[in-house]
Amino acid sequence: MSRMMARKYNLGSIVDQSVNYNPINFKTSRLIEHYEYQGIPFIFTKHWTGRWGADANEKRQIKEYLHKYL
Repeated sequence: MSRMMARKYNLGSIVDQSVNYNPINFKTSRLIEHYEYQGIPFIFTKHWTGRWGADANEKRQIKEYLHKYL
């Protein structure tokens, strides 16, 4: 979804991204995708409340990342 939004609104390429590895199912998942448009940060994160929502460690990582922009 974030990449679709980035293309639709011409946000450019990813400035920073963070992925997590799940050793149980041997998959990686996007945690944070950060784009910038004319100096304005657009930060997409893993959805916290979905079926595969962020766990406590991932929520902490997201909060720490977002804290830089508050």
